[in-house]
Amino acid sequence: MQSLNFTPFPALTTERLSLRPLTTDDANEIYIHRSDERILEFLDMPKATSVEDALAFIQRITNHVANNESIFWGIQLINDPYLIGSICLWNIEVAEDKAEVGYVLHPDYQGKGLMQEALAAVIDFGFNHLHLKIIVADLHSGNKKSLQLLQRNGFVFESKSEEMVIYSLKNNNVKVGAD
Repeated sequence: MQSLNFTPFPALTTERLSLRPLTTDDANEIYIHRSDERILEFLDMPKATSVEDALAFIQRITNHVANNESIFWGIQLINDPYLIGSICLWNIEVAEDKAEVGYVLHPDYQGKGLMQEALAAVIDFGFNHLHLKIIVADLHSGNKKSLQLLQRNGFVFESKSEEMVIYSLKNNNVKVGAD
């Protein structure tokens, strides 16, 4: 993998979505996403209790992106500034050309193929721009919708520990273990 550089920010576009950097203008939506029990059900993260929590989260994410440690996109419908979810590549291991994908989508927008579009764009970015060899997902085994999404995108089961499962997707254009 080449050295990471997320400046300028790599905004992505799909047929229906714009994947863009978070801004402080997203604080209300981030607060909603990080405090909604339906979204948090399968996630191991503290529940946001205020918009200030959301602003602190946005600042942390902005710092990680500026330091080229991870890349985090806010998901919005094209021509609609309302943030409906987020997706990221994080836990990036440069030496192994590996990253973990994570995502959330507000329940009102689930079941419409939107995360499918976002995930496909992020996989393409990871493999074709970052030259990752492998993308992994570590998720709660009870999160059936997420498991189905990963399987539809070619991710395969790797391992299970207590309530968590790990799925991975290998880049077919490079040999894993090759330099």
